[in-house]
Order: sequence, then C-alpha cells, then structure tokens
Amino acid sequence: MSLIEQAHRMAELYWKVSDIYGSGGTRTEQLPALKEVRAGLREEYSKLRHFIWVINLEGPNDVAEAAENVRLSTRPPYQALEASIAGDSNAPAAFDQCYDPFWQSVLAFVSTARAAVHDL
Repeated sequence: MSLIEQAHRMAELYWKVSDIYGSGGTRTEQLPALKEVRAGLREEYSKLRHFIWVINLEGPNDVAEAAENVRLSTRPPYQALEASIAGDSNAPAAFDQCYDPFWQSVLAFVSTARAAVHDL
C-alpha cells in the first residue's frame, strides 16, 4: 500500500462523516456512528503517518514536504469531528469545509511525487 492509497482510505472515512451529518438524524442518533468513524480515523491515521515517515526518510525533500502537508491537512477535519462529538453545532459545517484542503494536499503530493519519479 502507498500513501496515496492510504489517503483514499482517510477520504472514505471523511465521506462517511459527511454522510452521517446528512442522514437527518439527531445529534444523539449520530453520536455512536461519529465515534465509530473517529476510531477508524485514528487507526488509518497511524498507517498514514507510517507512510509519511518512510517518505521522510527515503524521499526527496520536496516529496517529503508534500507528504507532511498531507499529514497536516488531516488535523482540521479530525478537530472538527472531535468538536462535533463534544456537541459543537458549528462543527459539521466546519468539517465539510476541511475536505477540500485535505484533497488538494493529496493532489499536490501526487503531482510532486510524479515529478520526482520522472526526474530520476
């Protein structure tokens, strides 16, 4: 598996969160599902972090920096999810706004990694 595949796994969990918010259920009804996704995100994040660590050790600096940006882009959606679980009514909207920056960091990583491979 690669960082790109792992980022897709994270994205799938982000989509699940958005689906939960869009389900129309009450916060109380959504809470167990949100907590379940949070647990999944923690597990998938540890795998993502491992791939980034390897890239930091082995990759060119620009690829390592792009990978680190992917890691950093996971922080805002996780924080928004935590806020939602804690009862912040603004958190679902904040969460949805975090997806695009995450995905843009993934696309930037892909572009940087592709350029590095072609320069070899």
